[in-house]
Amino acid sequence: MKKINQVYTNQKGLTLVEVMVTSAIFVVVSSALIFYLNSTLRDQKNLEAKIDDSTDLLVGERFLERDLIYISASMFGWTISDINNKNFFDFIPDYPDSLIINKSREIKLEKSDQEIVFLVDQPQFGVPLVYDPTSAYQVGEKPNINTSAPLTFVSVNNGSVVTNQRPDFFKDNHLILLDAPVFVRPKVKGVTSVNMQVPPRSPAFLGVVNGNSVLKATDLIGYFNFTNPYNNQVINDVDQFFRQLPSLGGGSPYVRIRVVQVVKYFLMPAKEGGRLNLYRAVYANGAFQKEQLVSERVKFVRFYRASIASSLLSYTIEKEARGAL
Repeated sequence: MKKINQVYTNQKGLTLVEVMVTSAIFVVVSSALIFYLNSTLRDQKNLEAKIDDSTDLLVGERFLERDLIYISASMFGWTISDINNKNFFDFIPDYPDSLIINKSREIKLEKSDQEIVFLVDQPQFGVPLVYDPTSAYQVGEKPNINTSAPLTFVSVNNGSVVTNQRPDFFKDNHLILLDAPVFVRPKVKGVTSVNMQVPPRSPAFLGVVNGNSVLKATDLIGYFNFTNPYNNQVINDVDQFFRQLPSLGGGSPYVRIRVVQVVKYFLMPAKEGGRLNLYRAVYANGAFQKEQLVSERVKFVRFYRASIASSLLSYTIEKEARGAL
């Protein structure tokens, strides 16, 4: 017992100085650890935000790329003004690029409700069908040697000429583009020379399938030029379009038929936060359908053509920067 008591009485506690030093070391280490954890958490959140932004931007770009790769259909009569009130889809394929004046085109979406609307091919229906316009007519008996036989328009799919080749083309409400592969500049009364600075147009007609018929897409008159590029007469139906086709170096012209789609991209405020989001909507059954969210917190979207001598189009999506955490 004496030995145990001696050991017990010889043990000493920490002095006040030692407690203060230990506490100070603990505070310093804890503060450093908390700072490190907060810094790591902040970096992680910033990284997650950058990943979210990159993913969101990538998704938006994929939407646009998927549509713009088939935008060549817009070069046939589609009209939408750029920032200089020029037709964004003007196309001059038959004149040197270096000689074209005012050759660039730009559309920039940066405010609520600004939009760009264009026409795209639908690749699932294949390449355009080469079509003989005489297939749409019925030739009557020739009355006499000095009079032509009567030519009666029946339908574009007369005798199932289209559906026999492309069964999926003629479905009700499909949007059909007919164009003649020739570029025409309008005639100017009293002027014999051709102004090569004026973008030529191909004769084209945009219609909606209704049974075997293709009816004029009247709901899209604001976007599509339904006038004949040679005489500026308004084309009201397929029959008139066929009868006014220019010769393509022979006695019988031909047209191309393709199934197309109208696509719209536009900016609209988000439901929360007041920032602008980029949306996409497609036209079907006479109206634009419910929009799809493409990209969030968009500062602006820019569409640019460096020259109307080329169908090449570039775009940029600029997003609002997130505040650092």
